Amino acid sequence: MSRSIEDYLKGIYTLKKKKEYSNKKLAEYLNISPASVSEMIKKLANDDYLTIDKKTVKLTEKGNSFALDIIRKHRV
Repeated sequence: MSRSIEDYLKGIYTLKKKKEYSNKKLAEYLNISPASVSEMIKKLANDDYLTIDKKTVKLTEKGNSFALDIIRKHRV
């Protein structure tokens, strides 16, 4: 898994926990453009890491599991 995918999953997980998720907030969190976020969100959805429903992004079980693993790995 690429570093950028890890960063996105970690960012989505973190912002969702804070109830602050939006593409704009994720772009700020990752210090990248909102257009880049939109592009990667589509890729992550195609790879079954998340689902998109009416502009709402939700981590799938696979995405949530990877995000938690990433967070745990960085805490050690």
